[in-house]
Amino acid sequence: MAPAPSIAFVRGRERSDGAGPRIGLVVGGDAENPAAWSGVPAGVLGGLREAGVEVVPVRAALSPRLGRVTLRALTLRHTRLGLGSPRARIAAGRRFAVVSPQMVALRGRAVRANLRRAGGLDGLVQVGTEYVLPAGPPTVTLEDQTVPQARASAYSFLHRLPPALAEDWLERQLLAYRRAVACCVTTHWAARSVIDDYGIAPEKVRVVGVGRNFSPRGGRRDWSIPRFLFIAAEWERKNGPGLLSAFARLHAELPSARLDLVGNHPPPTLPGVTGHGRLRLGVAAERERLEELYRRCTCLVMPSWHEPAGIAYADAAAGGMPSIGTSRGGSADIIGDAGMIVDPADDDALLDALRAMADPERASRLGELARRRAAAFSWPLVAERLLRALALPGLELEPLADFL
Repeated sequence: MAPAPSIAFVRGRERSDGAGPRIGLVVGGDAENPAAWSGVPAGVLGGLREAGVEVVPVRAALSPRLGRVTLRALTLRHTRLGLGSPRARIAAGRRFAVVSPQMVALRGRAVRANLRRAGGLDGLVQVGTEYVLPAGPPTVTLEDQTVPQARASAYSFLHRLPPALAEDWLERQLLAYRRAVACCVTTHWAARSVIDDYGIAPEKVRVVGVGRNFSPRGGRRDWSIPRFLFIAAEWERKNGPGLLSAFARLHAELPSARLDLVGNHPPPTLPGVTGHGRLRLGVAAERERLEELYRRCTCLVMPSWHEPAGIAYADAAAGGMPSIGTSRGGSADIIGDAGMIVDPADDDALLDALRAMADPERASRLGELARRRAAAFSWPLVAERLLRALALPGLELEPLADFL
């Protein structure tokens, strides 16, 4: 089990008051919002505070009012680059506008002003590289994938990004990597791209993992009835149709098998499948229903077509539930030996994994491995890894046992 972060002694650079360092958390939005970027900024913010440092959120974005006006104007300009129906072209134009050179320049001006308002900072954590930071305090970047990795996936909007805009983002990402004292990523999958696609020295690249957004309460689970859980806001990207097809074949062999769907899914029509719709953690009644599913289900299944770093696997592990995850991305780092990895394009492999996890003894054994593995995935641990990467003078951390 990985130990909790422990800061033996902290002193910021050129600070004489004996206080801990002031770390700027630079985010293209509201760092306090747990729904933004899969909860990563909010998780890092809480983790850094728990680690004992002063955290200053810094927005890399225009003010809400100016941002809306600017985005509307740029969307109209970029709508002609989209394809399909008028509605699809407008949606594409909006996505293109967000990363257009005009918006990037305005965001750069805003972040410089926000950094000045923040006052003296000892270090920065830059979440995402779609914007450029000015030269200043030591900086580490934090991402779950690179531009080439996103461009390679048909389920990422970067796949449809005009080449000029994609090349512009790639150059910004390279500049951010070169300026940073360390390039932090959530998985080894992303780390390989930073090294191979950008030529960044391996010793400068750090895998910091992810934290859990939800830690279900424990309880007795009936392993004798295979009950699979699928949670996804994006039905197609998470390969919901493929899972339904594989589960239908399993249910024909094993009528006792059950599948629970949570998120934006179509109305279930197959035997053994129950739909629950969206269940929000911030709504007490819905959270309790989700807790109950985590206590009753025997395996999380999320065979996504594209999954940079599935935090849902870590959440499931915390509840003592193994996972069937995808080979497309960095999921293997999170699931480890506490589940199975499948190619989402291989229907037979997914069916074989469902059959394997329908075995009570195997599912129970992997569930216990998952529970133990979950200890390595917390936002305070991610925060400590980020602090280690910053390597600020006077910042001393006790040794950290870590399989990442």
